[in-house]
Amino acid sequence: MTRTLARHAGAALTLVGGAVHLQQWWRVFRDLDIGPLFVANAVISIVVATLLLGRDDRQTPWAGIVLAVGSLIALLMSRNMGLFGFEATGLEAPEILAIVVEAGAAITLTIASLAGRVTSINAAPSPSP
Repeated sequence: MTRTLARHAGAALTLVGGAVHLQQWWRVFRDLDIGPLFVANAVISIVVATLLLGRDDRQTPWAGIVLAVGSLIALLMSRNMGLFGFEATGLEAPEILAIVVEAGAAITLTIASLAGRVTSINAAPSPSP
């Protein structure tokens, strides 16, 4: 998988994750104290995806990795100990989709970041004898 393809796939997965958060805010969380965090996730997802599509460097994928892993940690915390006064129960289709796309984003963006490192190592000039 090339760095560009991995960045674009990561951007798409990031957008889907943001869309899931926005949908969950609209259907479930808009009247709860935790609701604004779902909107913030959606807005940040748009910003990060835009950066991923517009910049070709090794650092930008880390913004998406942090967002994806942070979202997964928040979901795990809400299930186990509660998060900002909210404790989730059960696991429904939107949560499963969020887990899949956030994990997928983290994996593909890690590949994008590492592909940049491998390319730069391989592109280094060989030492002269």
